Amino acid sequence: MSAWIERWQAWGRVGLSDRPRSGRPAIFTADEQQQVYAALDDSPKDVKQVVEAMAQKTGKRVRTKTIKRFLKKSHRWQRSKKAPAQTPDPYRSTRGQEMIARLHARENRGECDLGYFDGAGFGFEPSLPYAWQPIGSSMTVPTARHRRRLHV
Repeated sequence: MSAWIERWQAWGRVGLSDRPRSGRPAIFTADEQQQVYAALDDSPKDVKQVVEAMAQKTGKRVRTKTIKRFLKKSHRWQRSKKAPAQTPDPYRSTRGQEMIARLHARENRGECDLGYFDGAGFGFEPSLPYAWQPIGSSMTVPTARHRRRLHV
Protein backbone atom coordinates (compact mmCIF):
# COMPACT_ATOMS: atom_id res chain seq x y z
CA MET A 1 0.00 0.00 0.00
CA SER A 2 2.79 2.41 0.84
CA ALA A 3 4.40 1.76 -2.55
CA TRP A 4 1.19 2.93 -4.26
CA ILE A 5 1.12 6.11 -2.18
CA GLU A 6 4.76 6.83 -2.99
CA ARG A 7 4.13 6.27 -6.71
CA TRP A 8 1.04 8.51 -6.54
CA GLN A 9 3.02 11.29 -4.90
CA ALA A 10 5.92 10.95 -7.33
CA TRP A 11 4.09 10.31 -10.62
CA GLY A 12 0.42 11.06 -10.09
CA ARG A 13 -2.13 8.91 -11.93
CA VAL A 14 0.48 7.54 -14.33
CA GLY A 15 2.37 6.01 -11.40
CA LEU A 16 -0.57 3.72 -10.57
CA SER A 17 -0.70 2.02 -13.96
CA ASP A 18 0.88 -1.38 -14.43
CA ARG A 19 4.50 -1.51 -15.44
CA PRO A 20 6.00 -4.17 -17.68
CA ARG A 21 6.57 -7.32 -15.71
CA SER A 22 9.07 -10.08 -16.03
CA GLY A 23 7.94 -13.28 -17.63
CA ARG A 24 8.18 -15.28 -20.76
CA PRO A 25 7.60 -13.24 -23.92
CA ALA A 26 4.74 -14.19 -26.21
CA ILE A 27 5.49 -17.06 -28.57
CA PHE A 28 3.64 -15.57 -31.53
CA THR A 29 3.81 -11.99 -32.76
CA ALA A 30 0.58 -10.12 -33.46
CA ASP A 31 0.80 -11.04 -37.16
CA GLU A 32 1.40 -14.69 -36.31
CA GLN A 33 -1.59 -14.65 -33.94
CA GLN A 34 -3.77 -13.60 -36.88
CA GLN A 35 -2.33 -16.53 -38.82
CA VAL A 36 -3.41 -18.84 -35.97
CA TYR A 37 -6.98 -17.55 -36.35
CA ALA A 38 -6.81 -18.04 -40.12
CA ALA A 39 -5.57 -21.61 -39.69
CA LEU A 40 -8.35 -22.20 -37.18
CA ASP A 41 -10.94 -21.07 -39.75
CA ASP A 42 -9.64 -23.80 -42.09
CA SER A 43 -9.96 -26.54 -39.46
CA PRO A 44 -12.05 -25.40 -36.47
CA LYS A 45 -12.25 -28.89 -35.02
CA ASP A 46 -8.63 -30.03 -35.18
CA VAL A 47 -6.02 -28.08 -33.22
CA LYS A 48 -3.29 -30.46 -34.45
CA GLN A 49 -3.77 -29.14 -37.97
CA VAL A 50 -3.43 -25.59 -36.64
CA VAL A 51 -0.14 -26.59 -34.98
CA GLU A 52 1.12 -28.10 -38.25
CA ALA A 53 0.03 -25.06 -40.27
CA MET A 54 1.83 -22.71 -37.89
CA ALA A 55 4.96 -24.87 -37.99
CA GLN A 56 4.98 -24.63 -41.78
CA LYS A 57 4.22 -20.88 -41.91
CA THR A 58 6.42 -19.63 -39.07
CA GLY A 59 8.85 -22.43 -38.37
CA LYS A 60 7.79 -22.37 -34.70
CA ARG A 61 6.77 -25.70 -33.23
CA VAL A 62 4.32 -25.46 -30.31
CA ARG A 63 2.18 -27.98 -28.45
CA THR A 64 -1.57 -28.27 -28.88
CA LYS A 65 -1.98 -27.10 -25.27
CA THR A 66 -0.26 -23.84 -26.16
CA ILE A 67 -2.68 -23.23 -29.06
CA LYS A 68 -5.68 -24.12 -26.86
CA ARG A 69 -4.49 -21.77 -24.12
CA PHE A 70 -4.14 -19.01 -26.71
CA LEU A 71 -7.58 -19.74 -28.22
CA LYS A 72 -9.37 -19.68 -24.86
CA LYS A 73 -8.86 -15.92 -24.73
CA SER A 74 -11.17 -15.31 -27.69
CA HIS A 75 -12.82 -18.63 -28.62
CA ARG A 76 -14.93 -21.32 -26.97
CA TRP A 77 -15.11 -25.08 -27.63
CA GLN A 78 -18.83 -25.46 -28.17
CA ARG A 79 -21.39 -27.45 -30.08
CA SER A 80 -22.12 -26.21 -33.59
CA LYS A 81 -25.67 -25.91 -34.79
CA LYS A 82 -27.21 -27.41 -37.87
CA ALA A 83 -29.25 -25.04 -39.98
CA PRO A 84 -31.30 -25.86 -43.04
CA ALA A 85 -29.74 -24.84 -46.32
CA GLN A 86 -32.99 -23.05 -47.17
CA THR A 87 -36.17 -22.27 -45.28
CA PRO A 88 -38.82 -24.98 -45.36
CA ASP A 89 -41.84 -24.58 -47.61
CA PRO A 90 -44.61 -23.17 -45.38
CA TYR A 91 -47.33 -24.91 -47.39
CA ARG A 92 -45.78 -28.36 -46.94
CA SER A 93 -45.09 -27.69 -43.27
CA THR A 94 -48.66 -26.66 -42.44
CA ARG A 95 -50.04 -29.51 -44.56
CA GLY A 96 -47.96 -32.00 -42.56
CA GLN A 97 -49.06 -30.52 -39.23
CA GLU A 98 -52.72 -30.68 -40.32
CA MET A 99 -52.29 -34.34 -41.34
CA ILE A 100 -50.83 -35.21 -37.94
CA ALA A 101 -53.72 -33.37 -36.22
CA ARG A 102 -56.26 -35.37 -38.30
CA LEU A 103 -54.53 -38.64 -37.39
CA HIS A 104 -54.57 -37.73 -33.70
CA ALA A 105 -58.31 -36.96 -33.96
CA ARG A 106 -58.95 -40.34 -35.62
CA GLU A 107 -56.98 -42.06 -32.88
CA ASN A 108 -58.99 -40.23 -30.18
CA ARG A 109 -62.23 -41.43 -31.83
CA GLY A 110 -60.90 -45.00 -31.81
CA GLU A 111 -60.74 -45.37 -35.59
CA CYS A 112 -57.06 -46.23 -35.65
CA ASP A 113 -54.01 -46.78 -33.48
CA LEU A 114 -51.13 -44.41 -33.93
CA GLY A 115 -47.59 -45.69 -33.44
CA TYR A 116 -44.28 -43.86 -33.59
CA PHE A 117 -41.11 -45.61 -34.65
CA ASP A 118 -37.50 -44.63 -34.50
CA GLY A 119 -35.56 -45.57 -37.59
CA ALA A 120 -31.89 -46.47 -37.50
CA GLY A 121 -29.59 -45.56 -40.31
CA PHE A 122 -26.43 -43.91 -41.48
CA GLY A 123 -26.36 -40.27 -42.52
CA PHE A 124 -24.30 -39.06 -45.45
CA GLU A 125 -23.85 -35.56 -44.03
CA PRO A 126 -20.60 -34.91 -42.20
CA SER A 127 -20.83 -34.53 -38.46
CA LEU A 128 -19.11 -31.59 -36.82
CA PRO A 129 -20.56 -31.65 -33.31
CA TYR A 130 -17.99 -29.44 -31.55
CA ALA A 131 -15.58 -26.82 -32.83
CA TRP A 132 -13.61 -23.75 -31.72
CA GLN A 133 -15.90 -20.76 -32.25
CA PRO A 134 -15.42 -17.07 -31.49
CA ILE A 135 -17.03 -15.94 -28.23
CA GLY A 136 -20.50 -14.55 -28.83
CA SER A 137 -21.07 -16.25 -32.16
CA SER A 138 -22.18 -19.71 -33.11
CA MET A 139 -21.08 -21.78 -36.08
CA THR A 140 -23.89 -23.20 -38.19
CA VAL A 141 -23.39 -26.16 -40.46
CA PRO A 142 -25.79 -26.16 -43.42
CA THR A 143 -27.78 -29.34 -43.84
CA ALA A 144 -28.75 -30.86 -47.15
CA ARG A 145 -32.18 -30.09 -48.59
CA HIS A 146 -33.12 -33.75 -48.61
CA ARG A 147 -31.70 -35.87 -45.88
CA ARG A 148 -29.97 -38.76 -47.50
CA ARG A 149 -29.81 -41.73 -45.18
CA LEU A 150 -29.13 -45.40 -45.55
CA HIS A 151 -31.74 -47.15 -43.40
CA VAL A 152 -30.86 -50.51 -41.92
